[in-house]
Amino acid sequence: MTPVSKAVVQPNSNAVHAWRGVRSACTRVAWLCFAGCGPTIPPPVAESAPPAATHATEPAPPEATDNEVSAGAPQAVGARTSACGGDPAENVTSGGTPSASDPGERAEEGPQALFDDHTGTKWSESTNPTPWLAYDLPAGVARVVEQYALSPVPEGPPARDPVSWRLEGSNDDGPTAAWTTLHAEQAQHFVSRQATMWYAFANTRPFRRYRFVITENGGGPGVQLAELGLYGEGSPQFSVDDAVRGKGIDQFQYSPGWEGHGTGDAEFRPPKYGHSSSWSKRKDEFASFTFEGSRIEVFGVRFPGHGIAAFSVDGAPEVTSDFYGENSGNVLFYTSDPLCPPGRHVLRIRPTGDKNPKSVDTFVSIDRVRVTP
Repeated sequence: MTPVSKAVVQPNSNAVHAWRGVRSACTRVAWLCFAGCGPTIPPPVAESAPPAATHATEPAPPEATDNEVSAGAPQAVGARTSACGGDPAENVTSGGTPSASDPGERAEEGPQALFDDHTGTKWSESTNPTPWLAYDLPAGVARVVEQYALSPVPEGPPARDPVSWRLEGSNDDGPTAAWTTLHAEQAQHFVSRQATMWYAFANTRPFRRYRFVITENGGGPGVQLAELGLYGEGSPQFSVDDAVRGKGIDQFQYSPGWEGHGTGDAEFRPPKYGHSSSWSKRKDEFASFTFEGSRIEVFGVRFPGHGIAAFSVDGAPEVTSDFYGENSGNVLFYTSDPLCPPGRHVLRIRPTGDKNPKSVDTFVSIDRVRVTP
């Protein structure tokens, strides 16, 4: 049966969360999880030229218009799992071997970059518009995949995005392996450059090898992609970039005096998630994030001019963490206790104005959050 797609539109998000229902013999849901978009702009000063003590201020990402969507987190496929019991849906791309028809433009842009849970890295092929990407699980291991996720390269261009594709599975070895098509899509487009698109489909058969075959790109000379995740049954963990701004679920809200936001910072090393960050050092300002789940983790930017942040969930006593150190994006600074039973919660992050004696300033810089349903 040919899947029928349906878009659900709700207001409130610079980062669009859209669900697309997929109907088959066994109904499944495919969803889109979008993180905020923004132009390519210069990196913030204090995170690219240490030990500067100030950040370059950029406008906050705009809040949503009525035609933008925030439908929330990915829906569970099969049994629901959480930090309160059971594990999240397993990303099977761990411990195996990635490969591609085209190895990548540079050594660091090979297929291994697709499976590192980081949208600040990428696989990039500059000449072939229809390459394939594959993942072989460890020897003797087969897994059932029922959902997958795609993340674009933050700076684009859209002409090199995958547009049409199919996901295949195989239990054969070698170049003449027989492949079974598990899911296919056509005419798909990332609405935001910090977007993650999620798709789900009916499957009960385990495979040792999976292959993502791109049948059409956006019209450019090659293809590039930041992340490819393959998941089993359950509720996947998902990340939301700091650039997602709005008043709904799974969006950041920044207090009026929060100082700065930046996207397109592709030169910062190690890279930031989505090449973006949001920062402030004002003690009376804060960022909040409303989510539904059982645990939340906060990733930020470590830097010589950064200070100490305070974290709390639902008004509980604060926990602090020091953002000072050598340059690094996508650093885990906070993990909440299990929030049982899973439900709606509000995370709050604020600069304390305190710092490590070695730090030259007290900025706090947010990179992303990761939610466990």
